[in-house]
Amino acid sequence: MLLSLHIENVALIKRLDIDFENGFSVLTGETGAGKSILIDSINLVCGARASRDIIRSGEDECFVSALFSSLGSSAVASLEELGVTVDQDDDTLLLSRRFCSDGRSVCKIGTRTVPVSLLKSVSAHLISMSNQHDSYTLLNSELHIDYLDRFANSVVDNFTQIKNEYLLSYEAYKKAKAELRDARIDDNERRNKLDFLRYQYKEIEAARIKAGEEKELLAERLVIRNSETVTKAIKGASALLMGSSKPGIYDRLIMTAENIEMISDVIPGGADVVSQLHNLSSQVEEINSILLKYLPKNIDDPTLILDKIEERLDTISKIKSKYGETEEEVLKYFDDIAQKISFFEQYEFSIKELEESAEKTKALCEENAFKLKAVRKECSSKLAGLINSEFEFLDMSGVLFDTEFEPLEELDERGGDIPEFFVKTNPGEPFKKLSSIASGGELSRIMLALMKILAGSDSIGTVVFDEIDTGVSGKTSSKIGISIKTLSRERQVVCVTHSAQVSAVAHHHYKIEKNEFDGRMLTTVKKLDFDERVSEISRILGGVTVTDHAIETARELILQGQNI
Repeated sequence: MLLSLHIENVALIKRLDIDFENGFSVLTGETGAGKSILIDSINLVCGARASRDIIRSGEDECFVSALFSSLGSSAVASLEELGVTVDQDDDTLLLSRRFCSDGRSVCKIGTRTVPVSLLKSVSAHLISMSNQHDSYTLLNSELHIDYLDRFANSVVDNFTQIKNEYLLSYEAYKKAKAELRDARIDDNERRNKLDFLRYQYKEIEAARIKAGEEKELLAERLVIRNSETVTKAIKGASALLMGSSKPGIYDRLIMTAENIEMISDVIPGGADVVSQLHNLSSQVEEINSILLKYLPKNIDDPTLILDKIEERLDTISKIKSKYGETEEEVLKYFDDIAQKISFFEQYEFSIKELEESAEKTKALCEENAFKLKAVRKECSSKLAGLINSEFEFLDMSGVLFDTEFEPLEELDERGGDIPEFFVKTNPGEPFKKLSSIASGGELSRIMLALMKILAGSDSIGTVVFDEIDTGVSGKTSSKIGISIKTLSRERQVVCVTHSAQVSAVAHHHYKIEKNEFDGRMLTTVKKLDFDERVSEISRILGGVTVTDHAIETARELILQGQNI
């Protein structure tokens, strides 16, 4: 649940802290008081795109943080998949975002700075936002599949697996189709490609490229260019180590070991000293062997050898400039060419193989598409049943909801069929596309029913409704309030509303006000007690003039709401 919200320099808000409680909370206030600012602040800390206009006039940046607590096990597991660990002892998670006038954002989860994309992904498992404009997204049938899949994911344990299996098979089918399409060429083009590939093959083959050869040649060139210095240094070092006209280090170590060995029975640890001296002599001998490996050999004409090295390096460089940055890349390209030559030399057989591959991947894709559609259809029936039950309660008796599936001409990432929502608004009439509905009130109630069902079936702990009750009033508003309060038994619900009936049934009531301080307008939020709730709801009921009747009605509404 959303435990608290801290806001600085957002529009008319200078600094504001709001503590939320579990259950159903409403936010009310006069038009222009700043209700939308609170929603914008929540959206901001949840990773939504931001405009510089959100920053309070005269300030360079704004800041919002949201503290969440009592995270469910499902949400914790989802967050861990995103790389976010929740402290089980503390059981809180702090999201914050600082947005600057130059467009920069600093997003944090706890004390860890994260990209805004991760902030958005994490918040999606903590809070669900729905506003009055979301109702009109129902008019876009392209989005219906997203709503249905969200519901399916919450009621079918392996829905994600079924969907991913389809997507994997679709990607394989799409790849096979693309390979077949690209491979289909006429005879002239095939001959031209084959001639060019053969030319490349022969050029690389003639170069006899070997992995690591260039590095070896460069090292050899360096030694030869400095052969006189290298020879002098290595021979001098070898003489010091192994001796020449006089004993070297090796000889002296051996002689030392022999001297100590004669008294090893007399002095304590003598045998260990002898062993260490022999080890040192062996190391000296090994070092000498390593140095002698680098001693230039048989360099009668260094210039001739260097010319050959330069010629070979030039050949390698030219081949790399055409076919790869490294010898390994050149060799891989060489193998690829060989495969392409084989493909074009056996063109008819190769095309047949690609056709068979495309058919095979298509068959698997169609099979997985059928499974996906079957799950979606089953879930669409469950969703329709739940929504139709909500319709009955929301004074929409006679209105029925259903989903129809339209076959696609070709499989795509959505599947083989696309779902679209339909409604029947009156008995005896046929089902019509939801997009044909013009009534804002009906759309609001359909969206409310859909959002309530989705929110009640997923693991999100907080649901925010922003004026979702727009376009309805009276008895229907009361029903909407009851419906939302029912949802709050399972989820924390925060609702921005202009409805007295919705406000009256809430557990907690916050009033948003705009007042002038030091010549500037400021938005504040206050949690109301019972008498203050009566005053606020009577204002909503009465409009400009608040009558005694409005006050009494407000009191009755609140008392009735407490018993729901």
